[in-house]
Amino acid sequence: MTDDRTRTTHPIDDDDVARLVREVADEWTMPPVRLDQPAWRDRVRTPRARRVAGMRTWLGRLGQAATGAVVLTVAAALVAVVLVNPVPNAGKSPGPSSGRTPGPSTGARASALPNSASRPTLPSRLALLENCVSAPSTGCAIASGTRLCRK
Repeated sequence: MTDDRTRTTHPIDDDDVARLVREVADEWTMPPVRLDQPAWRDRVRTPRARRVAGMRTWLGRLGQAATGAVVLTVAAALVAVVLVNPVPNAGKSPGPSSGRTPGPSTGARASALPNSASRPTLPSRLALLENCVSAPSTGCAIASGTRLCRK
C-alpha cells in the first residue's frame, strides 16, 4: 500500500496534458436523449424571456415603492387629523359622582391688602403746581398730571 502524499511525482509537461485531454475527449459520448424530459433548448430562456423577467422585477420594485408611499401618506394624513382635531374633553377632570360641585376649600386664604396698597394717594395737579411755583428754576409738565423737572 502506497501513500499518494509520499510518492514523488515528476513535473507534467505540455505533451502529457495534451495526451490526457485527448484521452478524455475520445472517451466522451453524448448522453442519450430522454423523450420524457425537456431538451436543453427548452430549459434555457430566450433573450426576450430574460427581458420580460427583468421588466417584471423592476415593475415589482416600482410597485412596492408606490405602495409604501401611499401607505405613508395615508398614515401621515391620519396623524394630522388626530393632531388638528383634539379630543373635546382632554385634560379635564370628570365631574363629581354625586352631581354637586364641591365648595371652596378653607385651607389657605389670601390676606387683606393694606390701605395704602388698595388706594394709593396720587399728587393732585394743585400740589404739582405749588411745587413748580416754589421752585421756578425747574420746568414742570402739569397738563399730563406728572411732574417732569429738569435742572
